[in-house]
Amino acid sequence: MQDWTATVHGEHSEQEVLRVERLLELNHVEYTHIEEKNPDTVRVELTPSGGGQTVIVNGFDLGELTAHLKLNTYTKKDSYDLVVVGSGPAGMSAALNAKTLFGWTTLIVEDNAPGGAAGTALNPINNYLGIPAGTKALDLAHTWMGQINAAGVEWLPGCRATAITQIEDPRKTGTEDSSLYPTYKLAIQRSTARAPSTSTRGWC
Repeated sequence: MQDWTATVHGEHSEQEVLRVERLLELNHVEYTHIEEKNPDTVRVELTPSGGGQTVIVNGFDLGELTAHLKLNTYTKKDSYDLVVVGSGPAGMSAALNAKTLFGWTTLIVEDNAPGGAAGTALNPINNYLGIPAGTKALDLAHTWMGQINAAGVEWLPGCRATAITQIEDPRKTGTEDSSLYPTYKLAIQRSTARAPSTSTRGWC
């Protein structure tokens, strides 16, 4: 994965700027901040750590930001056996078990960064079995991330699920176990640093 350094331009007290900086921090992207008092603009300059051309990204579009950072491993399959929405401990565990125990094609959709509340906790994590006391939340989240990547679970950050609809799958119609494995269509849109939108835009 490409290593980047980032420069965030915007007013530091604005919620949108704080969310962009939190996304960068949780994804281990080093960044600096340049104060610019313009609430309508959050600009992120991304520079490859080994040198190369700087990319300027609209910081309001977290999906675009994560795409430029090449954080996602989403291969845009026509369908998945399992799509997990959210990457907290329960979501990551479900995805890992589905992939390693059953061999299911599995995708995690996450609107920010790995770990959920456990990945953003300010206090050390002391209540997980097998984890040394005092483990930092960020380190724990990235340990989980390493496990799902190694297992081949696909990862789509910077996007949020907006609707789910059950559909008929012609491959299962009329079979005895068709009711056990319903098929769904999931609508997904890119996350934004602004307030969430109610519109859907399909796959990121």
